[in-house]
Amino acid sequence: MNSIEFNKIFAAVLTACLVAMMASFISRKIVHPEHPHE
Repeated sequence: MNSIEFNKIFAAVLTACLVAMMASFISRKIVHPEHPHE
């Protein structure tokens, strides 16, 4: 495996993780679930 192919795979994994983290952060800001008090 040459270094360019490794860099492309690494960039794809890093981008996927970054998108997932940003989606989680944005969804937490938009949705405010109310927890019932027991």
